[in-house]
Amino acid sequence: MSPQRLPADPGVLISVGEVCLLQHDQLQWAIVEFCQAITRLDENLRGMATGVRDLADDACAALFAAVVSSVTEFPRHSSQ
Repeated sequence: MSPQRLPADPGVLISVGEVCLLQHDQLQWAIVEFCQAITRLDENLRGMATGVRDLADDACAALFAAVVSSVTEFPRHSSQ
């Protein structure tokens, strides 16, 4: 398969060049948007991880308090 040749018409060549520049600019914009989206995703996931960690800490503290409370509520048997 032989490569296609562009017409020698300067107007067509300018149009092709303009299309290439437009595609380049769109690609650059897409890269910036993608990187910003990834940054926001990273920030959101880190925030969620902090929230989950805090929730787990609170749950462990509540469980520990419940266990300590239940142990102190049982009367101690004295051996007499």
